[in-house]
Amino acid sequence: MRYLMEAHSQTFSKIKKHSQSEAVLYDLTRLSTLAYVVLVLFPPPRFAGVHAKLAPHLISTLDECTDLRLWNEYPDLLLWGTIFGGILSNRDEKDVPGSSPCSEIDEEATMLTTRFVKMAIRAGVRHQSSAWMGSGQGHMWQIPMV
Repeated sequence: MRYLMEAHSQTFSKIKKHSQSEAVLYDLTRLSTLAYVVLVLFPPPRFAGVHAKLAPHLISTLDECTDLRLWNEYPDLLLWGTIFGGILSNRDEKDVPGSSPCSEIDEEATMLTTRFVKMAIRAGVRHQSSAWMGSGQGHMWQIPMV
């Protein structure tokens, strides 16, 4: 993880000449890909702390995307990041040895999960049931282009 963060800082310094929206999209893509790696390809145990460290970075990047009004232009990428962020921030008390449901860590995880869900709702993401019916039309998720 430390190697990936160091590689990011070196790569990010090279792209500073790009616009702010390009830099934020790059960061979102990097963090979402890292979330995919952590959750799917090479999952470390949750008590290692990688999930808890990555989720706040992802949500702040998604907040920047919202501030720059990038949801209309890149809805699939932002939805991808939002879903991975929600999964990262969702913790169970059995994931952190010695924790209780009232611990500060669990409160933070609940707050982050709530923010990811609100972000998806604010973007107008809703399930399209016709995709499950096998109609062959549309996508499983529908994001209105406002």
